[in-house]
Amino acid sequence: MDNITRTPYFASLLDAMARGGIYKWLEYTTLNEKFNVLPKQYPASNIYPRLRAIGLGWGGMGMAMGADNEAYPIIGQHLSTDTALFKHMPIVLRLPEDDLSIAQRARYFLRTPYQLDGKTYWAYYLKKADFSQEENNMYIKRKLADGSIVIDNFVPSEANLNPPRIDLQDPGVNLLKGQSVVSSTIINLPLDDFDINEIRKASLLIKKATGRAIVSEICLVTGHTAQVDVPVAGGGTVRMEEIIGAQIAAFIGANYAFDYLNQSLVEQLELGIAEPLFNIEGEN
Repeated sequence: MDNITRTPYFASLLDAMARGGIYKWLEYTTLNEKFNVLPKQYPASNIYPRLRAIGLGWGGMGMAMGADNEAYPIIGQHLSTDTALFKHMPIVLRLPEDDLSIAQRARYFLRTPYQLDGKTYWAYYLKKADFSQEENNMYIKRKLADGSIVIDNFVPSEANLNPPRIDLQDPGVNLLKGQSVVSSTIINLPLDDFDINEIRKASLLIKKATGRAIVSEICLVTGHTAQVDVPVAGGGTVRMEEIIGAQIAAFIGANYAFDYLNQSLVEQLELGIAEPLFNIEGEN
């Protein structure tokens, strides 16, 4: 997927981690605030949030009608400064008497009341994800004159420890090659049969029609966890692991029609940061 927008909040977090400094929490930047779930509770100053979850939305795509009377999608574009999806969709929507079990609840974050048709449901907005075991790779991405892209693996060598100096010429004549070095990790979208069935059921409750469980935007979410007591049917509370300081690290464009999936969604996403490779034209 190429429609990826990283946020400055994630960049700020990476900066704080690299410096060993204190990460500053800004107001109106967490999903906890949006959904009023532990909105003012943050990780301790010596704890850095990490990627822990994904969120789904159905507001990332509109439709238009062409001159040939055929419909076509219009893709929405997030600003990097956005702090929420255009329209978050509940991954799970359950009546209190039919709420998730303790084991099932451990799959999700952001549990909050949801009003629908005069009834109060429990909605879960984030699916937990563990990306810690994925392997990072580096490669060089070159754009050729004809517009095609060539990908080459990048492995540092002794030459990188002994770089020759390249002198810049007069301003305006230092043309750079169209290439970049990319640090990349391929992750699997963490949605299985159970998740997809819950998404279908939630969509049917809200949209009142089948075929409407279409995910058109995804967000990768950083945060930390806290143990909290949450209310359950019949009175009383149970303990649940909830996310705190949940911020969106990146927005990803999507187009998944979950009503038409037979099994789990097998899809890979690329987490990567590209930097221009400042090779001057004519140099190796």
